[in-house]
Amino acid sequence: MKLWMQKLTLLLVIVGLLLLVAGCGKKVDEAQIQQDITEGVNSFKTAVQAYNVANMLGFLVQDNSFKLTISEGTGSYDKNYTTLKTELEEDQEKQLHWRQAPLTGHGYVLTMELGTIVFSNMSASGAIAMAPFKIKEQAQEPEIPQTVTDVGQIVCEMVNLQGIWRCQKMTIVYYVSDKTSAGARNTKSGEEAAQGFCFGLFDLH
Repeated sequence: MKLWMQKLTLLLVIVGLLLLVAGCGKKVDEAQIQQDITEGVNSFKTAVQAYNVANMLGFLVQDNSFKLTISEGTGSYDKNYTTLKTELEEDQEKQLHWRQAPLTGHGYVLTMELGTIVFSNMSASGAIAMAPFKIKEQAQEPEIPQTVTDVGQIVCEMVNLQGIWRCQKMTIVYYVSDKTSAGARNTKSGEEAAQGFCFGLFDLH
């Protein structure tokens, strides 16, 4: 009886050690997750500045499980992946024209500045990344000095799809401001005004 109990105890110890090792193998590497998501967010920022539609969309889950919510003040507007893709593509020719040098374009520059990214709810399959942002715009023709036109916060609910982190839900909150500038639109509220991601206010002709 005593020998049987010793064998049982040894077996339980071995099983416990195996479970412990298995658990350690599944430990979430939060530093790596943060690095991977940060790289994705920065690539998205670069795409926004250049108005690179393919790279903006490449940051997202590319089906209608994706949801974008744009909020300003008491107003908000939701759109799915298909709607967003259509709007970005429709605006692409105009946006790229703006960015060309004067004579052919407006010498327009949009700069997106991101604050510190704060991570939460991290796991091997998902995470939330939140960062404050600031949009600065300027143009050469007409001559408009660099102006802060948007300030807000962006929240990305990320999912790991076959080793690639993509945004499944994005919420962009624009802080309400009474400030207007030359060439600026007045609002992002409502379906007609909420085109694409709504970054920037200039409306050059």
